[in-house]
Amino acid sequence: MNEIDGLVGINETVLWKGKPEFWPFFIKNAIVPIFILVLVINLILPEGGELKWESLSPSLVFKLLLNLFLIWFILYYHKNEHYLITNKGAVLQGAWEDPKRISFSQIKDIKLHKSAFDALFNRDSGTIIISTPSPSRNFWIFGRGEQRHMMKHVPNVKEVFQTFKSNFEENIE
Repeated sequence: MNEIDGLVGINETVLWKGKPEFWPFFIKNAIVPIFILVLVINLILPEGGELKWESLSPSLVFKLLLNLFLIWFILYYHKNEHYLITNKGAVLQGAWEDPKRISFSQIKDIKLHKSAFDALFNRDSGTIIISTPSPSRNFWIFGRGEQRHMMKHVPNVKEVFQTFKSNFEENIE
């Protein structure tokens, strides 16, 4: 059980619980480290496939280790990213963040976004963007006074979005 499960109230019903689709999430976040990793490996291994020890400088070792760490970081972040939709709102939890509870009364707008990375793998995943009023002027986005919370690469996003949006509209009226 993760922390997000403990945030469901007594009179609250879980409508959907999940995490990001793996491949769109991983490729979107790891494309640069993977590219650099391939580049570094190609500098170390020539066409013959034998390791050239003389080209293995401390700089290349550092780049190799850094990119392996970044890929591990992305895998860890995916493992600990969780989303929950209830009949009273949403809860989002990142890897190093406390769960963020957003009640329907705080929500200004809910939008659906399909990224190229979701389409690349022919997945029915996408991002649900939840807009809430900004707690301070420091968080204002383009002067609109709102903060955006994202549920990224949600599987079966159209179905989840419709469930979320219809419950939002019922509770707002």
